[in-house]
Amino acid sequence: MRRCRKIAIIDDDENLLEDLAVFLQQSGFTVHTYSRGDDALAAIKEKPDRFAALAADRVMHDLGGLELMRKIRECFISWPVPVIIMTGCNCSKKEIITAMNQGAYFCITKPFAPSDLAVLLNSAIMRSEHLQVRKNENAGILGTCDLGCFTIKNFSEAWDFSSTIAALCADPEAAVIAASELLINAIEHGNLGLSYEDKTRLLLGDQYEKAIYRLLNSKEHRQKSVRVTLRKLNGFVQLLIRDQGKGFDYHKYLDPDFFRNDHLHGRGIAMAAMHSTVAYHKEGSEVMIELPAKRHWV
Repeated sequence: MRRCRKIAIIDDDENLLEDLAVFLQQSGFTVHTYSRGDDALAAIKEKPDRFAALAADRVMHDLGGLELMRKIRECFISWPVPVIIMTGCNCSKKEIITAMNQGAYFCITKPFAPSDLAVLLNSAIMRSEHLQVRKNENAGILGTCDLGCFTIKNFSEAWDFSSTIAALCADPEAAVIAASELLINAIEHGNLGLSYEDKTRLLLGDQYEKAIYRLLNSKEHRQKSVRVTLRKLNGFVQLLIRDQGKGFDYHKYLDPDFFRNDHLHGRGIAMAAMHSTVAYHKEGSEVMIELPAKRHWV
């Protein structure tokens, strides 16, 4: 269950703000709107955990979305709130990649359906709740070994494992994103056999979480697991992730073009590749990622 659905929408188009606020409130969000980026920044400085997610226009008269995000993180280095950047139709792929590299959760291109933004906000909040890097007692245990094998069966275990190994990496936030995205992909698409089209339909119908729970507990899938081999090698944390699926055509999902808003998901693999070295094998049922290790663990 989501703990917080309070969000902020920042845009200098008053009509768009009103339309989005009405729809998102009807969708169960508590919505705060700001027509000036400076006002949103002041509200967040006053209370950093005020919102569960933000959607901000990339270009505004005073403070655009990327600049707003940068100023917030200057004040709060580990600020974990996901930010969705709303862009104009002429936004290039390079600009989308730049926004993602600067920490944006997603870039959605105007004009868009309010329901698409609602799906993205739900996804961002769910991911943020689980992927905030936190201290984990198991990290100390992992830090004593050069090689380990692990079994991951569900999303909760994937998020916990990702947070644990992140403590071993030079960039914990990048590590938790890369590991969790690839583990979730291995579970939902590999072990559960959920297609891209299936996931799109479930997200639009707000049935995704219920469907995943049902599949994970079904007779067909309840015994399946993702095997992870962790290795320390030459200053890197290596993770070899193997699922029990038939593989898939992973090449197109490495293309950042999947960050465009005609794809409401499918960006996880490209996100992982932005934050680590990613190499798929065995037709997509096996993937190796490498992350720079912390100095004391090298």
